[in-house]
Amino acid sequence: MLGLEKRMEVESGVTKAREKDTEVTTTKMGFAVVAALVIIITVGYVVLDTKLTMEKALVAINEKTADMDRRMAKLEGLPAQVKRTMVNGYLSEVAQKVSYIGTQLEAPEQKELARRIDDLVGQLKGEVNK
Repeated sequence: MLGLEKRMEVESGVTKAREKDTEVTTTKMGFAVVAALVIIITVGYVVLDTKLTMEKALVAINEKTADMDRRMAKLEGLPAQVKRTMVNGYLSEVAQKVSYIGTQLEAPEQKELARRIDDLVGQLKGEVNK
């Protein structure tokens, strides 16, 4: 019987060793699963953060593009405005010269003609400013 007891003792030791091996293996697998989850969560966070950052950058680029489009539209209208300003300057000069000439003339018909020219220049100036 002594052999049977020793045999049972050895078997129980082997069983305990197997249980410990299983426990160690299970613990290692648990750590591996937790590490994998941490890595997956970290990668997911980084991907999501990158996506959000890129969306914000895209919105900023779209806003800047819209602002540039508005500025370009203003610049496209600028040549006409500059031309209108130059023509107004020329017409003002003409009006001043005609007024001066009108004061220098002696004949009433010439003075009347100078006044009519001054009126026409004023009308033209009003048309250009529209």
